[in-house]
Parts: sequence; C-alpha cells; structure tokens
Amino acid sequence: MRSPSVNGRLVLVALFSTLFLVGSRSSVWLLIWGCFSLYLLRRNPRILFLGVLVCSGCFVSLLIREKLSDDVPEAIVGVIVGQEEGALTIKCGLRRYLVFSDRSADFAVGDTLTLEVQEAVFTKKEIPHAFDYEAYLKANNIHRALVGKNMTATGRTFVLAWIPQTVRQYVEAHFPDPARAYIGLFVLGDAGGLEQELQEASVRLGIRHLFALSGMHLGVITGFLSALVKRLYVSKRVEKTIIVFFLIGYNILTAFQVSLVRASLVMIVFFVTNSKQMRLSRLDCLSLVYLAMLVYNPYYLDSLGFVLTFSMTFALRLGGEVVRHKNRLIGLVGTTLFLNL
Repeated sequence: MRSPSVNGRLVLVALFSTLFLVGSRSSVWLLIWGCFSLYLLRRNPRILFLGVLVCSGCFVSLLIREKLSDDVPEAIVGVIVGQEEGALTIKCGLRRYLVFSDRSADFAVGDTLTLEVQEAVFTKKEIPHAFDYEAYLKANNIHRALVGKNMTATGRTFVLAWIPQTVRQYVEAHFPDPARAYIGLFVLGDAGGLEQELQEASVRLGIRHLFALSGMHLGVITGFLSALVKRLYVSKRVEKTIIVFFLIGYNILTAFQVSLVRASLVMIVFFVTNSKQMRLSRLDCLSLVYLAMLVYNPYYLDSLGFVLTFSMTFALRLGGEVVRHKNRLIGLVGTTLFLNL
C-alpha cells in the first residue's frame, strides 16, 4: 500500500523528534517514543524515515557540542560578542565562553582579548525541575562558564553584536526618559531601562509577557511595511525581498531573540516555499523551522522561551479551528481562553 504524503504532516516529525530528545532523559518518555515509532511504521513510514534523519542530526549535534565543552583551557584568545554586568561572552573559534570578571566594564563588544581562565564552579541542581544554570548556558550556546584574570585587549574586530549595543547607546544618549525606556522595550526588546517598580508590578499582575517582543510585534511591523511597499507598485517578488531583508536586519538589531527568530524564519520559509511546485502550509513551515533549530541546538528544549513560543504557536495552528468564530470579539476571547488552558 502506498504511504501517505509527507505534505501537511511535518508536525508529526516535530513530535517524533521532541519525544526522542525528551526520552533520552526519561524512560517513560522513551517508551512513549517507541510506541509512536511503531505507530508511524504502520501508518506512514516516510514520516518515520524523516524523523529518524532529524533525530540522527540532533544526536550528531549533541556529540559535537559535548566535544566542544570537554576541555577547560588555561588561557584563551577570543572576541567579545556579548557584555553584561560582571561577565563577558567571548567567542574562540567554534566555542563560546561566559567569562566572569570584575573588569568586564573595561572592555567593549568587538575587542579581541587574551586572558587566563579557570572553570567557574556552580552548585549542582538538586531539586527536580528547578532552575538548572548549566542547562541554561547550553540553551544559550555557551559551552563553558569561566573565571577570567590578567585580561588584555590586543585588537578590535567587527561583530554583529556591536550593532544592537551601538543603537542602545545612541537611544540612551539622545532620548529622554521615559521615551528611551519604551523605545528600548518595544523596538529593541531591552527591558533594562524600565523602572524596577514597574517591572515588579508587571510580574505580580502576570502581564510580563506583554513587554517582550514576540511574533505579534513582528507581524504588526511587517504588515505596516508591506502596506507601505505596496504603495510603491512593486512586484510581489520585490515586496517579499524587501521584507526578508528587513527581517534579517531587525533580528540583528534585537540580538536574535528566540521568538523573533522563530517568527522571522517561518515567514521566510513561507515566502520561499509559497509556489505551485513547492507549497507548504504555515503549520509545515513552523514545523520545519522548529526542526532546523532543534538540529542546530537540541538544548533549546531547556529554554523556557523556546518551549513557550513554539508550543503556543503550535497550539494556535492545531487548535485554531476550535476557537475560530465569525464574530471577532468572541474569537479573540476564545483564543485567549484556549491559550490559558
């Protein structure tokens, strides 16, 4: 009997791959993954084959990342690609290190540093499902946390992270409060400029997520841009090209936040595959992006932001018909209740 088509079923590959990664940590989920594999073998072998390919890619990615995290060097030479109070993110070839130092403010993004390091020691997680700092670092593409000393700047290199930092500095220097705080929040995705009292109040009220950049923000901006470009009477291809370049630029400006990367990649994949020969549904585009990000870094499953942004989007795509209504207000209320279940 001929196997069913793969088109429209990539979400099953996403589920298969997720169960595989979760099952590598839990025997219960591994059993569920095995049962699901048998189901796919009977119903759709093509999906099973694709799932095995993706899982193989995830496994190889895990091996590579573990290899990159193996050795703790005594000294490193690298470029600063991230900066925060008391710590620097330094890239050395394929490795990225989080280096703690009380001299972090003396350097800037793009500086090439030579420094001596030793491994940073953290308290191991003992409570199940509690915050795991090591998992957090891996989900953020950090291979090791180190403590640096004898740090010396030996040069300067252009890195993409320099762009958002420079824009933030410009906003802080040329805009008064509270304008710069809200520009940083709703344009750059930086909540650091908000008053501490306002941040705490948003957490207490459970509306903290409203202050984070998301696919909704990106949809509003690209919708406005699309309407503007259409007034120039350009072709569809030119319009899509302009939007794609905007998406790339905006992700650089916001330092590649997970929710924006997800929404941008889905939009770009939809543009690329939206042809008669290669048409994919939005659910397939979402599944394709999800799988690509998992193969790139399987530890993304330890990132709460990654899990929430994809789970809620998948829920909307899969359950959208349940809450859809002719009346927009009723549909909005239904969607809100559905996502809060």
